[in-house]
Amino acid sequence: MSNARMTLNDYAHKVARFRRTDHDTWNENVCHILLGIAGETGEIMDEIKKPMFSNRPDLAEIGRDEISRSRLSKEIGDTLFYLTWLCDLFMIDPDAVLEENYFKLAGRYSGSTQEEEG
Repeated sequence: MSNARMTLNDYAHKVARFRRTDHDTWNENVCHILLGIAGETGEIMDEIKKPMFSNRPDLAEIGRDEISRSRLSKEIGDTLFYLTWLCDLFMIDPDAVLEENYFKLAGRYSGSTQEEEG
């Protein structure tokens, strides 16, 4: 396996074959995607909620616990599946979304002390 990182465009192309294609209408596709995003973000929230309310109030433990990080990472990946599908449906380049959002945030937080990466 190559050391090169997968771009969102690469990912979107590879996972497209896992999408349901039996919806009758474009609206049904959108509804499926939006419900998928809502469900998966709920699962992300659940991964955060569990340690918060299970005698582990320090959320930083998630970052130190490999199993918790892995579960959270999987839920984020599931969310990306639906987000890239949404991009595809609306003919939006997911890699361009990242770049556009970076510049939007850089403009918004231009007074921050963080240095811009080359």
